[in-house]
Amino acid sequence: MAGCGFKKTSGRLEICCPVRSDPVEFTYLGAGGWSIEAGGEMLLTAPLFSNPGFISLMTGVLDVKEDRIDDAVSAYHLDEALAILVRHGHYDHAMDLPYLVTQHATGAQIYGGRTTRYQLMPFPGLDRTRITAIDRRAATKYRRGRWTRVGRRFRFMPVRSLHTPHTENIHMWQGMRTAPMTTTPKTAHDWLEGETYAYIIDVLDRRGRPQMRIYYNDSASTEPVGFPPAGMKPPDDIPMVGILTAPGHKLETDYPERIIKYMDIDYGLVGHWETFVGKFAASLFRSGTPTTDVGGFVDEMKRLMPGAFWVPEIGTEFVFRRR
Repeated sequence: MAGCGFKKTSGRLEICCPVRSDPVEFTYLGAGGWSIEAGGEMLLTAPLFSNPGFISLMTGVLDVKEDRIDDAVSAYHLDEALAILVRHGHYDHAMDLPYLVTQHATGAQIYGGRTTRYQLMPFPGLDRTRITAIDRRAATKYRRGRWTRVGRRFRFMPVRSLHTPHTENIHMWQGMRTAPMTTTPKTAHDWLEGETYAYIIDVLDRRGRPQMRIYYNDSASTEPVGFPPAGMKPPDDIPMVGILTAPGHKLETDYPERIIKYMDIDYGLVGHWETFVGKFAASLFRSGTPTTDVGGFVDEMKRLMPGAFWVPEIGTEFVFRRR
């Protein structure tokens, strides 16, 4: 198995594991964005390509960089996506979605919390029926949620979670919407956090049976927050992939150790670790986000999952195929 490396993993990695049928391919899109492909179908976690600068985030209007989205769609064929899972309502998860789904991924359904839905509803051309609120489908550690089927090869279950503060003393853009916005969000402060979710994603084989389970959470959390109910750990013959995040790991107790052990994660993919503000996010990154101790997180992952996790640069592909 290929080893891991902080800010060094790139290209295409082939990983042998006991998937039953078709290979499963992950591509890191930057920030919280991943594409997951199997059997000719694609599911996305909400990507960010516009990468507003620091001044815009604090005081200005956020501009959607349509050319960057166009380039990403072309590079990663994102127009094939059937669904986009949104973890919460902040700009870095939602601001690019209206352009992406109205101009490119026209067959994709957006799934997220009620606040996320209310913030997306005012965008012209975005059919409200394409934005599904998942709040009533969500699990907690003590209550099973509801599966949602996506195409022939995916199903997912949301899990109630929380967003870690950005620093010990700062938690930006909190709040929830109780009604649809009447104008489109313009600033980072308009994109409220809202309800926050982790996701359990099953990749299904040709017969509709789970052949891989994925735990996706792009904010650190402490048990029971963000933890699925008991019984969600897959059997030993089904690989368990954890898409984890570096930010906030110092602010949450026993993260990521508890979730890795609780879900018995076999392979770890680290996302949302890099600087994604302004020009620094336009190419491969050379440093992590300033408020995150990425090196400390990597050291912890090395202790917990030696040789079985990766910190990818944008565009890195992971192909899990049968031994």
